[in-house]
Amino acid sequence: MTLLKVEDLQVRFPTHNGVVDAVKGVSFTLGRERLGLVGESGSGKTAIGRAILRLIRPPGEISANRISLGDSDLLTMSEREFGQVRGRQISMVLQDARYSLNPVLSVGEQISEAFLSHSRISKSDAFIRSLDLLRSVSISNAERVLSAYPHELSGGMAQRIMIAMMVAPQPQILIADEPTSALDVSVQRKVLRLIDDLVKDRGMGLLFISHDLNLVSEYCDRIMVMYRGAIVDECRANELNRAVHPYTQGLLKCMPRFESPVQRLQTLDRDPSWGIGSDSIEKIDHVTS
Repeated sequence: MTLLKVEDLQVRFPTHNGVVDAVKGVSFTLGRERLGLVGESGSGKTAIGRAILRLIRPPGEISANRISLGDSDLLTMSEREFGQVRGRQISMVLQDARYSLNPVLSVGEQISEAFLSHSRISKSDAFIRSLDLLRSVSISNAERVLSAYPHELSGGMAQRIMIAMMVAPQPQILIADEPTSALDVSVQRKVLRLIDDLVKDRGMGLLFISHDLNLVSEYCDRIMVMYRGAIVDECRANELNRAVHPYTQGLLKCMPRFESPVQRLQTLDRDPSWGIGSDSIEKIDHVTS
């Protein structure tokens, strides 16, 4: 079942030196699966996630043939109509949650707002649901955490709270933008297991944005590789090591491996023609459950 369909998405930013094409004609589908989007910093990964949620503000420009959520075209919706989609049907976990959370509101106020904005419940019911949600993301002493402020939280706890806020309305799709980049390895695994459990339990589609190929290949069902705003390669996660595109091969060779250490890692050779567009890559059917 296809939850999201993106056709020929383009994101541009005008600058003093001309227009920068951050995303160049990207097309893909997302079902009830874990889809990884990887690439170097500046390749356009985050711009795709923000464009889907219409978070690219002027002077940035978004255009596409169609961005469909089920039978609805998100591009033709008014801002008021899209307000019922953003958060309720599609949510996004932002990078480094401690700086993405509102610093002047307590955790309880921010999670309760997620409930109050998308359902008709009382503040007391929202508070009770917030407590249950914190416990569901493995936060002990939830009552104390609800009264805390973002600066009082560890990185791992802030990330769990951000995830809790984004899944509170039970969206169909979760976009996770580098959700573990600011965390140590042990906390990374806990957060990933948490997201995985939520995705499976709620039958959600996940767009997992990362620069870590090893992490994405271990965690996702399918992978898209971006270079200079275009999707240059696409494969199933368990077939990543057999990818034939030179850019994907180059990324893999640049990564250190404990099982086969080398004295010096290879550097990445880049070809500007790889980022011209994504029409030439061979796409595969998405994995659904």
